[in-house]
Amino acid sequence: MRHVLVMTGASATGLLAMFAVDMVDMYFLTLLGEQELAAAVGFAGTLLFFLVSVSIGLQIALGALVARSEGNHRRDMASRYCSSALSFNVLVAALISAIAWFNLPALLALLGASGQTLDYAVSYASIVLPSMPVLVLGMSAATAVRALGDARRSMWATVLGSLVNAVLDPLFIFTFDWGLEGAALASVAARLVVLVVAWHALAVVH
Repeated sequence: MRHVLVMTGASATGLLAMFAVDMVDMYFLTLLGEQELAAAVGFAGTLLFFLVSVSIGLQIALGALVARSEGNHRRDMASRYCSSALSFNVLVAALISAIAWFNLPALLALLGASGQTLDYAVSYASIVLPSMPVLVLGMSAATAVRALGDARRSMWATVLGSLVNAVLDPLFIFTFDWGLEGAALASVAARLVVLVVAWHALAVVH
């Protein structure tokens, strides 16, 4: 039961930290005093959440295959399954992201965005969306690390990404005066951190 609680707790903490990125963006943007900015992140976040949900579904297969192989003391099979699943997940994420990117105004309008809020949402999503394959690769690598039994490093990948976002948000939004684009760039930087930390744990440590 201790193992179950540790693995589940680490996974839940990592996911909450990842979803906290949008909340941090919205909080700092509200300080600019323009409600449309925070609303835009909310609409864009809803669309991006759908893509992340697809990614989480893809990671289930990766985690199950890698964990089973590792449990059978077949690290070679775990490595093969991991490489194949990572490649597949990135390709699917890139395909979905490309479709969404070319249809951003229509998709965001379908969610209810309009007027200035729609323009802001398109601007924010057009910066963040191309980094979706990076996030999917990072999350998938973190899932593989967790499947190998290393819940701590898997959790820290997403937690550190959220911390980087929280630090860069005020710097980009207020200090550099980049506003909404600054919040989007901070999110992209956070996703790169998730990938680097998870990839190091997977490829170097394990």
